[in-house]
Amino acid sequence: MKKNILIGVETALIVLAVISMIGLYQDNKSKESTIQDNKTEIKDLKYNVTLQDNANNTTDIAEKTKFINSGFACYLNYNEDNYHSRFKDVDNYFSPDVIDKLSGAGSTEKPSVPIKSSARNYVTYVNPAEPNSFVHVTDIFYQVADNEPTTFKNVYVIHLSERDNEYIIDKVDVFSGIPTNK
Repeated sequence: MKKNILIGVETALIVLAVISMIGLYQDNKSKESTIQDNKTEIKDLKYNVTLQDNANNTTDIAEKTKFINSGFACYLNYNEDNYHSRFKDVDNYFSPDVIDKLSGAGSTEKPSVPIKSSARNYVTYVNPAEPNSFVHVTDIFYQVADNEPTTFKNVYVIHLSERDNEYIIDKVDVFSGIPTNK
């Protein structure tokens, strides 16, 4: 009889141990799922912090936007007299590939009629999703001879890099607006 009671107690303990192990296994599975969810959330939060870091360094951003604005002022403000010389000045701001893209065939011939281009209302936005990426928007007033000036808004998507501890605009995509005479 003692033997049967002992076997009964041992069986009950084994059943409790098995139930406990199954419970622990289930608990570990749910914790594993929670851990995976937390890892995903941490990854998303790190990405958001990186975006904020890219956009929140105001001194760095101010220097870069000032550089971009100066480069585009040099490139977009010209007349028939400084039409060619401006391309020599912009090499302080733009990479040779970008200068070739921006100048096109216009760098080979001097304009035969009076022209004037002036850019105003510069606004430069930071693209926080990509470091050193900016969007530069400006109004351009362009006049040929004594004709009414044409006004249009250009949008430039820009990538900035450093060359010899100085900034250089190494990529530009241009989106021109529809000209108006207002």
